[in-house]
Amino acid sequence: MCYINNNASVKRQELSFFNYSLDKKGKPKKAFDPQTATLLAPIAAAPTSFDSTTITDRMLIPMINEVVRCLEEKDYRHSSRS
Repeated sequence: MCYINNNASVKRQELSFFNYSLDKKGKPKKAFDPQTATLLAPIAAAPTSFDSTTITDRMLIPMINEVVRCLEEKDYRHSSRS
């Protein structure tokens, strides 16, 4: 797989969403490449920060809806524990 940069084909290892460098222990460290935001700006929405309540709501509401659907369809198994 190749990425395109300024109409030139570039190897995957040379262009990515992240910059890779070595940390103090010599292990690869991944950091966000600032050029990625510039490249995606024309097609991506502006970055948004969310508070913890919004994140919790966005994570829990779909699960709650799925539980409601299961209960409506009676698609659950009764677990009998002694």
